[in-house]
Amino acid sequence: MGLWNLSVQSVDSSSIQEISEEYVNSLGIEIDVPIEYRFVRYLHDNGYEAEAGETIVLGTFHVWNGTYYIDISVDLYKSEELESIVIHETKHMIVEYLRENKIINLNKYTEEIAQEKNYYYNSLFDSGVQLLKEQQKIEE
Repeated sequence: MGLWNLSVQSVDSSSIQEISEEYVNSLGIEIDVPIEYRFVRYLHDNGYEAEAGETIVLGTFHVWNGTYYIDISVDLYKSEELESIVIHETKHMIVEYLRENKIINLNKYTEEIAQEKNYYYNSLFDSGVQLLKEQQKIEE
């Protein structure tokens, strides 16, 4: 997927950060890369005003200049779906972190992992997280 045209919104993004950090902490790992959490408006995307069958983007993860970005549609601000979408994008971030740290390259399966729909990919992700945990214990 290419980068989406987006507009960063002036909305407090601390809820995104809290959900993401809580999930990472629950796994017992640390991500030592700068992370930006932002509410955005995806341009050329009608959000919840979309017609039936039209694709809408609720969140994206990308890396740019050594910083990780978790961008979440402003349509999700204070919504019930916010937590699941943030965790979905956080899983993409962890997959990238595992690759960058030469633990395991699961990029080919990142969407399946984020969707938690395949037992084998989930197991590989869990194993990668466990290996990262072991590496981080050694480095302490």
